[in-house]
Amino acid sequence: IPPLVIAPIRNFVEYFDDRIVMSFVSGEYPRKGPKFSLTPLEVQVLKACGHYLSKDPLYDHRGDLNAGTFMGDYSGKVEKKTQVKWTGEEKKLTLAMTSQVVDAASRAESVSDYVDCIFAFANGLMPPQKLSRRKLAVLLRYCVIESIERTVGLTLMYVAQAEPTEARNTILKYVKTESQARALVSQAFQDPQVAKLCGDRDFFLTKLFGKL
Repeated sequence: IPPLVIAPIRNFVEYFDDRIVMSFVSGEYPRKGPKFSLTPLEVQVLKACGHYLSKDPLYDHRGDLNAGTFMGDYSGKVEKKTQVKWTGEEKKLTLAMTSQVVDAASRAESVSDYVDCIFAFANGLMPPQKLSRRKLAVLLRYCVIESIERTVGLTLMYVAQAEPTEARNTILKYVKTESQARALVSQAFQDPQVAKLCGDRDFFLTKLFGKL
């Protein structure tokens, strides 16, 4: 846990180098939920957790997205395309590689999404609809919600149908082998909410890991 510095300013939370700076006076709105509520100060603390989670640099030494870190994975997905072009009078064939970042998010957006998701999950609510399933998968990959089984259950309910590859990567983050991942999915289905929303366990096992 990095050092925490309390500053005499209003409504400020940020991560600087090796420490978190948080304001003495909070201007955040309180959040009230059916099971879990947050005071303005607690919202700031949760934001501080989000800033610490997203502290890693966006790019590595090669200038590529810093894959393998929360911020590097959350900030966007690189899509590469190859285009065939005919150039010159002789119409020579050339291949042009283009890449673009899609589903992008800034550091501030990642912190806001983190707070919204943690609050929703703590209250047994659905995550924000604005959040892409890919981003949600990344969040669940780096944050354990209550337990690993609960985290996998949330991944099955809200990610697996739309983004099976992302869901598979998230589940495999918590185990070493595919057989362990299958067992973890089976354990997650013991949650009545997961069983109700997902239905057929074998369907999800096949969708994520293929047939045995």
